Amino acid sequence: WNDPATDGQGFTFHHVSAERGMVYFFGYRDDGSDLWLVGPWEERLVFGQEAKIPLLEFNRGGAPGATDSRDWGMLTLTLDDCRTGSAALDGVDGRQTLDLQLLAGAFGLPCENPAAD
Repeated sequence: WNDPATDGQGFTFHHVSAERGMVYFFGYRDDGSDLWLVGPWEERLVFGQEAKIPLLEFNRGGAPGATDSRDWGMLTLTLDDCRTGSAALDGVDGRQTLDLQLLAGAFGLPCENPAAD
């Protein structure tokens, strides 16, 4: 999922079960530096209903393979249908609002073939 108006930013959803999964955000801060966030969702995603997903930011530590994380903020996600939705990111780096479009595949949504809709 991405917002065509914000080049290089988007979301990937990893569906684990009907009520659980992980969301990954790949994008940028206002200063242009990379912003990568991850958050678990633990509620069924339903078209037209807001889902609140807490987001963490992971940073590489000094030692090889070491990582640390911090609470970053909140994703408010609303999927309108199999192809469109909206997202608001509120956190440490401020607020972004994105109008989302599906790029590829669905993640456990009731869409038989979202690319063909």
